Amino acid sequence: MNIETYISSGILEDYILGLASPKECKEVEYYIKKYPEIKSELRAIEDALGLYTQAKAIPMPKGLDQEILSCIDQLDI
Repeated sequence: MNIETYISSGILEDYILGLASPKECKEVEYYIKKYPEIKSELRAIEDALGLYTQAKAIPMPKGLDQEILSCIDQLDI
């Protein structure tokens, strides 16, 4: 198996994003255990996606949390 080809195939990104099929997930999980390079790349992709989402996050409007809690308090459950 060519590890670099596998890494560049996009399967790791699909795995992280939940887009991989169950068969592909099992394959990725097997290769993560077998090849430290794949595990390392998976972590690097997760870190990069985390940084990207933080950079693109839209801040919650001020007071929204209190508004939500107030609505919950008014529910008759």
